[in-house]
Order: sequence, then structure tokens, then C-alpha cells
Amino acid sequence: MSVEDELVDIITNEILRRLTAKSAGHSPSSVSLESASADLTEKKPKLPFLIVGPLVSLSPQSLTYLKDNFDLIEITSLEPPKYPPAPLLATFLSLQALTRVSCGDDGCTIEGRALISALLEGRPTAVLDKGIVWRSYAQSAPKALISSYIQSENALKSFGLKFLSDFEIPDFARSVSLKPYLKSAPPLASDNLNCRAFAPNEKRVITESAVKELFPTTKAGDAVFELKKSDLLTPLAKDYLLSRKIRIIEG
Repeated sequence: MSVEDELVDIITNEILRRLTAKSAGHSPSSVSLESASADLTEKKPKLPFLIVGPLVSLSPQSLTYLKDNFDLIEITSLEPPKYPPAPLLATFLSLQALTRVSCGDDGCTIEGRALISALLEGRPTAVLDKGIVWRSYAQSAPKALISSYIQSENALKSFGLKFLSDFEIPDFARSVSLKPYLKSAPPLASDNLNCRAFAPNEKRVITESAVKELFPTTKAGDAVFELKKSDLLTPLAKDYLLSRKIRIIEG
């Protein structure tokens, strides 16, 4: 049943109720068309809206607008579940995510994975200006370094990603097209061990099966395996890498 049909039913039922009350000698309570429409508005579900990054980065006004008008879904995992068709807003963008996403990689960060997935799936995607880390150092960083970050931002813009101020967020949310997104797009496959089921800064035990999955060929030649100081490489995993002439670099 359409909204119009439901509204007609509400008004018809109210008229019948009033007529019945009048014939019974009772004074019917008043109801307005506005109140009937309000009932329908309350029943209408909110559209989903994806956010990655801290909500406190948003101004109270923008956050209130989004909460009042959308069903906010926060992305907090490197391997998130499949989300419904919805736009994405990143309130934080690290240096690693900025430079890696501009090259088409997720950078092994939560916001990078979310941005790459959203762009691949055709979702409207935006980043909050004040959440971009490098801009906090714009007055002190070397010009050449700033220039490289600006080039990375320009690459993201060419992908269709928008950079928004806090005040532009409501307009972005209102203008989002309701076109169907690619609901059947497969989740991103992790192509780097550092991204595989580990959150940032989490201590990892790297097994032989894990490195075999990364380097399945019998000889990897000049391949390099980066090992963080907090990582624990099992003896079998180390033997596998060395037997295939894969250099192990401890970071």
C-alpha cells in the first residue's frame, strides 16, 4: 500500500469514527490532516548512513542532523560485514590511509578499507576536512611533503571522493542519490598479511600457513616480508620464508 493510500485510509476511518460518535451523541475528538501525516512520517524508516571514524569529530549540529534523519551505522572493524546501500562519511583520514588509498590500496587501516570498498561499490563517499591528519601540520611540514599529500588528495578527488567541511555535511547527506548500489559486490580480499584479520597495533602470531598463503609459489625470488617488532614469527614460518629466499625485514 502506498503512502497516499494509507493516508486516505486514515482520513476515511476518522470520518467514519466521527460519524459513529455523532450518531451516538458523543463529541468526537478532533484530528487534523497534519497529525495523520505526522503518523505516517513516524512510520517511515530512516535511510542508512555509514560513518567511519570518531563521531566527536563532527560538530553537534551536523551530528544531530544525521541522527535525526538517518540510521547511522558506524564502521569499527577492519573486516566489516556487508553493509546496506548507503553513503559513507569518513571523519578521520590518517597519513597511511591517504597515501595508500590514493594508489588504490586500503593501507591496512579501518578508514582506508571502508573508503576503498565504498568507492568500488559506487557509494557516494566523503571525508571530513578537519579529520585529515596532515593538515594539522600544514604550517610546519616541508613544502615538498605537503605537495605530495595534496597530490594524494587530488587523486582521491579524481576517484569521486568529496572533501567536506562540517557545514557541508547536511547538504551532502540531502543530495545523495538514492540510486541502487552494487549490492552483490564481493568483500575485498586481503592481499597483505598486515591486513589479515588484525587490528592496528595488535600483536600477531604469524604461522607457516599464513606465509604460505602470501607466497604460494615454490620460489619467490627477491620477495620481501616485513615483520613488525611486536610480531612473533613461528620457526616453521621462518623456515618456509628462508627456504624460498624471501628476505625478512624487521621493522
